[in-house]
Amino acid sequence: GVMTVDMAAMLAETRAELESVSPELAEALSVYLDSVPDFMVASVGFEDDAVRFDGATTMPGGELSPSNGARQLAAAVPADAIFFADGPNLGPGLVQALTGVRATLAAGPDGEAALQQIQQVEAALGADLEEFVSWIGSGAMAAGWDGEQAYGGLVLEATDPEAGAQRLGQLRALAELAALDPSTQVEVSTEMVGEIEVTSITATVDGMSSGTLPVTDVVVQYALDGQTAVIGFGDRFVGRVLDTAAGDSLADTDRFRGAIDRFGGSDNAGAFFLDLVALRETI
Repeated sequence: GVMTVDMAAMLAETRAELESVSPELAEALSVYLDSVPDFMVASVGFEDDAVRFDGATTMPGGELSPSNGARQLAAAVPADAIFFADGPNLGPGLVQALTGVRATLAAGPDGEAALQQIQQVEAALGADLEEFVSWIGSGAMAAGWDGEQAYGGLVLEATDPEAGAQRLGQLRALAELAALDPSTQVEVSTEMVGEIEVTSITATVDGMSSGTLPVTDVVVQYALDGQTAVIGFGDRFVGRVLDTAAGDSLADTDRFRGAIDRFGGSDNAGAFFLDLVALRETI
């Protein structure tokens, strides 16, 4: 099967509609519209052991235009990971996204009140929201099953490690402030994994008033290892990433390397990997 999409025509209609409704919003979103390709062709076909989807587009312009690169983030992820996705320049993309959110809120009917709420949040955090992501370079998300429970988290390259440490420290300070109030049921603790300090923020979440849901602990962990920041959801991911030795990562497995080599190689603008066999066996 083959599909073609004239993105230029769709974008022209989108721009015209936005400008007629809200010229300010159209201007704020122009950076995203400029980053969309003009034309796309996609196909689906069958091989001996696979259903294969292929696509080709014109190269978009703008500040968020993609480019190929070889990232090494899969080498930091445990070998039993079931899902993995990575990409470059996450920080600049998130900064642009936050800029767009501000512009969208400002153009809304309650724009001034919404912006004031954001300013209050930033005052509590001690920095603009954009500053909390601008230090991020390439990044990856991974998830899996370690034989006992699920794990997941982020591995982020810090283009500015000092800024990354400062922003993570600000979030920790805010959590420690909340922990001073016993009613919040928040606890902040640290432990060492090798020579790296791991910070855990644990929040106790009560079940519903009917008692149908149990009391659970929600844990977020983070660590900064040189130019790599690791953020885990749960208490397994960060420690496993820090303990992953050379030659014992997802990047070293035949299933991952075979898939990456087959569908374009490691020099790309982003990878998405999902092991359906491992997912089925885990379930």
